[in-house]
Amino acid sequence: MPLPRQNIEDRLVWHATVDGIFSVKSAYHLAVRLDQLNGRWRSQVSWMDKASWIRLWEANIPPKLKIFAWQLLNRILPTTEALIERKIDVFARCPVCWASSETMEHLFLDCPVARALWTQSNLDHLGEGLPRHTFPLFMKKLLAILHQPS
Repeated sequence: MPLPRQNIEDRLVWHATVDGIFSVKSAYHLAVRLDQLNGRWRSQVSWMDKASWIRLWEANIPPKLKIFAWQLLNRILPTTEALIERKIDVFARCPVCWASSETMEHLFLDCPVARALWTQSNLDHLGEGLPRHTFPLFMKKLLAILHQPS
């Protein structure tokens, strides 16, 4: 590589964008492209049908709850189980009840505090008839209820 004749100051350039400026969005798109090239791209939520996604985005709930539900459905909340999978050193028990490891299912269905909250709400029937560890079915039922007109 030839050196420039003029004394020009070095600068950082992000090659994933035309303007050379880094953004989280451009890093995400780069990561997706790399995963696609490496053949690792697959839907994390293949169990979700198109109708359920439509119910989520059309639900009459605040946008921050839609984003939270999207995180739940993609299983990307930082539960202790997820953090341990990422090799992050955390205490493996639920920080609320200390009775079990903190999984998505435990946090929203099995934890005694979660069960008490569901019982106090008018949605306590959602878990009825569902076998254990069926968080996807629970979320589908919840989305169907949230999509109903108020």
